[in-house]
Amino acid sequence: MALGSVPPARAADLYPALGPVVGGGSLIGLDVTVPLGPDVTLAVDAGLRPGLSIERLYGNVDFGMVVGAELSHGKASRHGIFGTAGASAPADFFDAWTAVGWHYVNYDRRELRQFTLDLGPAVYLIRQMPPETALTIPAFVYVRFVFHIPLAPARPNAPAPVTTGTHPDA
Repeated sequence: MALGSVPPARAADLYPALGPVVGGGSLIGLDVTVPLGPDVTLAVDAGLRPGLSIERLYGNVDFGMVVGAELSHGKASRHGIFGTAGASAPADFFDAWTAVGWHYVNYDRRELRQFTLDLGPAVYLIRQMPPETALTIPAFVYVRFVFHIPLAPARPNAPAPVTTGTHPDA
């Protein structure tokens, strides 16, 4: 289905979603996604970002913001692009990064579940590691997997609401 043939979603049918996130700068965390329009979402992630050196294991948390734009539409999946920026808390170590790449969404409109995968290259903007850590690689592969559940219940005897940019007729 082409981009122009998808009917526009009404603002009342777009709902924020919440769910666990794996990757995206953290080992595991929590994601809150808010639709900015039928094909654009803004996500805020917070999670556990541990670090490992020769001498010890470091604990840290990270925060990130992801903007996803869906460009092609299928029956249950959409492809697009994403951009993100994130940083760890300045605890045992501090780093900040940015990434861009492929954005994939697979959804089940009846059960109101949605899976998101973001994959692409990332670069460190700042990297302040402990002295015994010898990692100097300036880039990494950014992978983020999210399982979303919308924060609005389905209305009885009505079509399922659109979650984070999906259309009921798609």
